[in-house]
Amino acid sequence: MADKKLKLMQVIGAKNSGGAELFYLRLARALAKRDDVELLCVVRQGSWMQKQLEAEGLNFKTAPFGGFFDRKTTKILKSYLNDFQPDVVQGWMSRACSKLPKTSVPTVGRLGGYYPLKNFKNCDHLIGNTQELKRYIIENGHPAAKTHYIPNFAPIPDERFKLNRADVRYEFGIAPEVKVLFIAGRLHPVKGIDLAIHALRGLPEHVHLMVAGSGKMKRELESLAEKEGVADRVHLLGWVNNITVVASAADIWLVPSRQEALGNVVLDAWAHGVPVVASKTPGPMSLIEDDLTGKLFDIEDVDTMVRHVEALLKSPRHGETMAENAKSVMLSNYSEESVLKKFISFYKGLI
Repeated sequence: MADKKLKLMQVIGAKNSGGAELFYLRLARALAKRDDVELLCVVRQGSWMQKQLEAEGLNFKTAPFGGFFDRKTTKILKSYLNDFQPDVVQGWMSRACSKLPKTSVPTVGRLGGYYPLKNFKNCDHLIGNTQELKRYIIENGHPAAKTHYIPNFAPIPDERFKLNRADVRYEFGIAPEVKVLFIAGRLHPVKGIDLAIHALRGLPEHVHLMVAGSGKMKRELESLAEKEGVADRVHLLGWVNNITVVASAADIWLVPSRQEALGNVVLDAWAHGVPVVASKTPGPMSLIEDDLTGKLFDIEDVDTMVRHVEALLKSPRHGETMAENAKSVMLSNYSEESVLKKFISFYKGLI
């Protein structure tokens, strides 16, 4: 008789795209590929995530995931639990976890930020994706024995992605000799894109900034670029589903965030073999060994950011060495295979 499949229900209530949503999708893809797993994704009706799952043919159902007065979602989730009979339920972030019903099924909450734990009251176990988050969860009263650390992963692309470099640059009007600083992230104040625009003013004319991400700050950032006299060197691409395509144009990957609990973008940079210059927020600091796997600067310290970029432009070989070191760390600790193994082992330990 064949071994029984591990039945997993993964619940996320976000409307739009972001770092946590991207990792949810990556994990869902990885789980769906396994012969020993049966996966049900539950996502917000009409969300970005629903469109992605539809396009990829993954098994999903929807729920409203409304605000405080939404009572429907919990009832709907209960019906999905009764129908699917999962071995483990995992909720992602506050919105989904606050709607999870009380159940005898082992229930996990996954945190990617410093959320109030009251939203996770129906979760037996909590996962933080950094050691800092794990500490935060325990310090805020959750039992240490039921608090876990499992990092994110980033898929490592086929090396042939680099062949897109000339085409991507041509599409966005970036000359071959230009050096491209690349940011992947929402156009939101916490991501520090304004700081990168300020930094551009202190860098040579042949250095441009390319940003893959959408958000309400677009006009504000365009105005800032005009004011700083660098508008012709700033390229706001909008949201990009496949970061690999545009990453081929990058020379340095910037993470100038004011807040970054983990920083999927650091893992993405490592996976793509691009040297990273990042702010000393908790996520990047938990990953990067300064000057070995990336360069770190104090939050909002534009001058040091500029110095790090200049140093890497003057010594590209040092950037290549950092990227090689980072990829080695990535393969050992943050590859899809190694992280997926941790998740599967964790789930099996709950049943």
